[in-house]
Order: sequence, then C-alpha cells, then structure tokens
Amino acid sequence: MRYFTLFLLITNCTLSLPGQKVHLHQLKFSDQIREELAAGKLTDPAAAYYYSYIGKYKEALESYEVPLEWGLTEMTAAEKAVFQQYKPVNAYDYLAERTQDEQIVIISEAHHKPQHRVFTRNMLKSLYANGFRYMGIEALTPNYDDEKAYQLDDDLQKRGYPLFSPRTGTYTMEPQMGNMIREAIAMGFQIFGYEGESEAMERDLWQAHQIKRFMDEHPEGKVVIHCGWYHAVESDLPKYEGKEDHYMAYHLKQLTGIDPLTIYQDALTERFVDVESPYYNLVSTNEESVLVNAAGEAFHGKPGTKHFDILLYHPPARYRKNRPSWLYHIPDHTFVAVKHNIVPAGNYPVLVKAYRAEEPAEATPADIIELASPHDKTYLVLKKGKYRVVMADRNGAEWKYDLEFN
Repeated sequence: MRYFTLFLLITNCTLSLPGQKVHLHQLKFSDQIREELAAGKLTDPAAAYYYSYIGKYKEALESYEVPLEWGLTEMTAAEKAVFQQYKPVNAYDYLAERTQDEQIVIISEAHHKPQHRVFTRNMLKSLYANGFRYMGIEALTPNYDDEKAYQLDDDLQKRGYPLFSPRTGTYTMEPQMGNMIREAIAMGFQIFGYEGESEAMERDLWQAHQIKRFMDEHPEGKVVIHCGWYHAVESDLPKYEGKEDHYMAYHLKQLTGIDPLTIYQDALTERFVDVESPYYNLVSTNEESVLVNAAGEAFHGKPGTKHFDILLYHPPARYRKNRPSWLYHIPDHTFVAVKHNIVPAGNYPVLVKAYRAEEPAEATPADIIELASPHDKTYLVLKKGKYRVVMADRNGAEWKYDLEFN
C-alpha cells in the first residue's frame, strides 16, 4: 500500500508566548498551491493538506486519495445481495449505545478530510457520558528529547487550545482539528500524544507502547484514540508485503489484551480522484451512518475480511455559501458573513482567520477561509460567541475587526 505522512521539523523560534518562543505555520493561497504543485515543489498529499487548512475542502479531495483496498473497488452480484441486507443507522445513536461497554475506541481519519475530525468531535459528548476520560491524538508533535513525555506542547491541556505551530502539531493547524481538541479539553478529556520513533522499535509498535504506557498510568478511565488512516487496522494485516510489521491497533490489542472498537472513516467517504466504491454508491442516506444488518452486525467490509469493526458512512457533501454540509450542521454553529468592504479591491485574494476572542494570535483559528475577490460569497461557520477576525493579503497586509453573535 501507499501511505504518506507529513512531518515538519521545529527549527528557529520566531514568535514569543509568555515564557517561550514558537515558530508559526505558514498558510498558502490557492494559486500558490497550484503553482507549487505544478512545479513539483509540493506533492499531491501536501497540496491536499494545504487546501484543507484554508477551507478548500473540495479542492483537497480533488488533489489526493489513499487508494481503496480490501476488495472494496469491486462487487459481485452475490456480494451486492449480502450488502443490501445492511441498512443505515444514525452513527451517533448507534455508537452512543455501542461504546457503553468498550474500554478503547479507535477512530481513524484521512488527514485531508476535516469532516472526519468533526465526526469525532460530535462523538465526544456520548463518549464522555459512557466513561471515556482520555483522548490520544496522533497529530500531536512528540517530544524527541524526552521519551517519557507524551507530547512537546506540555501546556496544551492547561491552555485549552492548540497553537498554530509545529510545537503543537502539523495537522493541528487545521481549524476542525483545533476545534476537536478545544471541545475535548473543555468537556473534561485529558489529551495526550503517542507519536514518536525509536531506532529499536517500528513506528506503529512504538505508538501502541506509548498508549499502553499511558493507560497503565491512568487505569481508571476509558480511552478514545484519534489516528490516521491504517493505524486503526486491528487485524494481523502486514504493513508491507513480505514483512511482519503490523499496525498500531493490532499491537495495542496484543499489548493490552483489550479488543478495541475500531472505526474506519475513509473507505465510505466521497471521492473525486478515484472512483468511489460500489459499496458507497449503494447507500442512500443524508446522515453519518453505521450500516447494520438484521442480526445487529455492523458492516466492516467484505466477508472474510475484518480489519476494522466498523466502516463508517459519510454522505456526499452538499454546499451552501460555499461551505460543506458536514460543517454547517455542527450543533450551535451558524454562517457568518465577512466584512468585504474593509479590504481594498486590489488587495484580494485574502485569507480570513476567525480567532476566539479570548485566544491569542498564536492559537489555531476556529475557522479559515479564502476569499478570491470582494464578490466572493464564502461565509465563515462559527460557534456562537466572540471572535477576532483577521483578513490578510498575500503581502502580509492585515485588516481586523471584532465579531460577536449569540
């Protein structure tokens, strides 16, 4: 299989917070992404990630996909007959009940599809009600100088929000990842990282050991893990042909003796680069769903393959005000128009960043969009509250205003 991960090295610190200095991430405009991709300066996955950071979700999907595997690209008549016995059930309702007796829940994301982070965020309330108190996040930058530390950003829990910096992470610069972390901390989850590397240990095995170590130190609570792509494979599927390396969920099950509930989101999410799975095209529902048969069994792939417990279904996005439905359907969120008239027409395009009023400019914004012109009708999507909006052109000129709505 092909698997890509984006890492940034923390080098020169350039911006101060109380008691520390941090290097901040740099966003790219759409035309920069296109130009750098065409020139070979960006890979397809890197372009997809950069599009996702500025709210260009469709462009992200049009740039890159991890190929479908496990036979999901084709379907025989017999397989179709079996699959049609599964019916969509609201995923949040199903999992609120299913996770009651679970000790470990592992939810996988595609790193360029923020709707997967929104799903985990929307699950937090029921997970907390079911006794989950700890949340492991792959995206947090490890502390390479201290193997006993779970992440480099050791003030994250106390602060309550991620920094827009490699100090916290790379994918944590994306607003929906930031909002997932904010909500988890505010709800009472203790956040920890488990990424890292060791010369003596393969990456996924290292991850599993880190999670196991955290669980041993916190035996009283249940754990939800938010990871990337195949790290949620709990079967003995080898990572590489001819080798015995396996994925994090498999190792964690072996180390703890606990069978985790594993949820894979990407197989049944809309695709543009690749042809969608025939399984995806047979589902008809407008809500995130678990597919369940008459025996109460959740669909996890073709008969004879069980790499995950659940393949979660995400409906195709519908767009309003240039924003996808999975974003504007988040509870307590609403569309917010941008003040185009404060920016001279000649300074467009601009990137619009909405910061929570109580957070500094070093925080990951609650939303980021790109406006191509003064006539661009793309809206912010924000939770009710107070914000500081910053509009910046490609030369770094900024226009700011405060925003409050209830």
